[in-house]
Amino acid sequence: MELINAIQRLGMSRHFENEIDQVLLQIHNNSYECYHHRTEGRDDDDLHIAALYFRSLRQQEDMFNKFKDVNDAKFKESLTNDVVGLLSLYEATHLRVHGEDILEKVLSFTTTHLELAAHRLSPRPLLKEVKHALYQPFWKGNPRLEARHYVSIYHEHNSPNETLLTFAKLDFNFLQKVHQKELSEISRVVECYLWGFGCYYEPEYSFARMIFGKVTAIAVVIDDIYDVYGTFEEL
Repeated sequence: MELINAIQRLGMSRHFENEIDQVLLQIHNNSYECYHHRTEGRDDDDLHIAALYFRSLRQQEDMFNKFKDVNDAKFKESLTNDVVGLLSLYEATHLRVHGEDILEKVLSFTTTHLELAAHRLSPRPLLKEVKHALYQPFWKGNPRLEARHYVSIYHEHNSPNETLLTFAKLDFNFLQKVHQKELSEISRVVECYLWGFGCYYEPEYSFARMIFGKVTAIAVVIDDIYDVYGTFEEL
């Protein structure tokens, strides 16, 4: 799960889509059996791992009930010391849908305690991750900007996967060259190009991005003409 998390945050999941799907399917089958049948050897009692399971597999939200105090139904205060777990849980809550009340409470709980933790953490990768997540959760950011940010964070981890980090840097530079080449060909419609870039950044969509930028630019011009000069009948 940690490796999949790193691959996704470094913006390289497109290279390993089949492998990730296979691993997640296997984890889903194993964790489902562990969670419902209480088999030995499960690790979903760890807050950080539970949050990653939920985020990647979108399992039942009630898996977080185990972290509540039995007496007052509030989240255990002991969880506030697990900053890594709180951060993963905070990120997971942004995949909630309407009606998931427990995740609304989780969001409030994690936000409050992460803000408090940010004041006591020393300058280190975890502090940068917490501040960035509070400012902009991973799932609400632009994929390439988030990947660029996480490369610098991952580089400062205690034991980063050097092969993965090198691959991430090379992949980012390669995509950057592709995007720069596209911009050089449609430099007059940069704003329109960025709309498509924000959704589909992969190199295989290079031609589609350029066409989308040009078509959007034409549509904007036509729209402006009618807005300024068109009569009510023409509109």
